[in-house]
Amino acid sequence: MPLEPCDPHTHLTLSPPPLGYDDDQGDYLLQVKDHLQYRYEVGETLGSGSFGKVVKAKDHKTGDWVAIKIIRNKKRFHTQALVEVKILEDLRAWDPDDTYNSLRMTDHFYFRNHLCVVTECLSINLYEFIKQNQFHGFSLGLIRRFTSQIL
Repeated sequence: MPLEPCDPHTHLTLSPPPLGYDDDQGDYLLQVKDHLQYRYEVGETLGSGSFGKVVKAKDHKTGDWVAIKIIRNKKRFHTQALVEVKILEDLRAWDPDDTYNSLRMTDHFYFRNHLCVVTECLSINLYEFIKQNQFHGFSLGLIRRFTSQIL
């Protein structure tokens, strides 16, 4: 079968096509078992919000489970995330022995134009706990326990 001649009206473009790693909002399109930085293996999605997504991942260097916040590939979210990284770096420097039990950032990096912030994988957050309690109040004893952990 002979080859068809090239269409003379077809134009070549020098810009590469989109790689397809992001959705329309700039969120990174993740799959379970994806690897980030050849180190972190994506498990489940823990949450998502206006900033991006948080996933649980296995750190193959340490063997620990970590949480990775993958920031949307949009300038305004990136700028705010850099402030968060700076705050987490300062907290780590001011409390190297983890005396005050603040969230520990263990790493941050760029992956396919997304800033990724790696932290220890903690349990439920306060909002989710309140939601699970159907937005009812808590006992004074429980409030004291929360307060002592914060202070």
